[in-house]
Amino acid sequence: MTSPIPSEPRTGHQLYHAPAFTPAEAWWLLAVGIGVIYGVQAILGTVLIGIAASAIADVVCIAFFVAFARRRGLGLRGLGITRPGGRWVLAATLIGVSAWYVNMVVVTLLRVPEGPQELLEGLLEETGVVPTIAAIALLPAIAEEIVFRGVLARALATHWKPFVAIALSSAVFGIYHVLPAQVVATFLLGCLLALLTLRSRSIVPSMIAHLLNNTIAIVMSREEVPTVTGFMQAHPYGTFVTAWALVMSGIVIAVKGSAA
Repeated sequence: MTSPIPSEPRTGHQLYHAPAFTPAEAWWLLAVGIGVIYGVQAILGTVLIGIAASAIADVVCIAFFVAFARRRGLGLRGLGITRPGGRWVLAATLIGVSAWYVNMVVVTLLRVPEGPQELLEGLLEETGVVPTIAAIALLPAIAEEIVFRGVLARALATHWKPFVAIALSSAVFGIYHVLPAQVVATFLLGCLLALLTLRSRSIVPSMIAHLLNNTIAIVMSREEVPTVTGFMQAHPYGTFVTAWALVMSGIVIAVKGSAA
């Protein structure tokens, strides 16, 4: 039997699974998240190598947000951690394995200054590949996605158009990385990650893309697979076209049809 109550239009709240936090709450939670990450790193950086301090900072950040969400009775879903469909995993994989190269080319073409890279390069060279990936790829893919996409982007999307939420959250994500070249690259990456989040209604796809992006960038920068690195250096145009095609394929999959 047809309900006598007319159905409500799909508002922004319904479209984005009614994120648990308002924009005002999201902004102060963002400040807390950034404060925890940088604060713990600053404190522990005096007694631990940077990569260890960074890993612990991300763990503390993750623990804080999970505990906070549970205390509010929201659970992991309140942070945007829900099981995505295979379509979103595919889109995330395509973007994750290729966006790093496209962003690197864009930063190079724009001649964005890198800023001081000595400390980061030293850590990447002196630390084993597995702990490096864990500290610079895996943990940031969880902590940063919770803060910037799970909380901020989803909250902003309930009050503004999706492209505004994507651009604003990505701009903050870029600035958070401080160094000029990283600001530009992470802004571009952040736009893709926010798109995945808002379309799939889950931060799991953005976590996957973030993890793959950072992991491949680390492996390539350390030349762990010299054959692949050599091929890419010998065929930069073909590599760029391929990477661009993969990124665009991921975007098309993400935006095609209705949201999850």
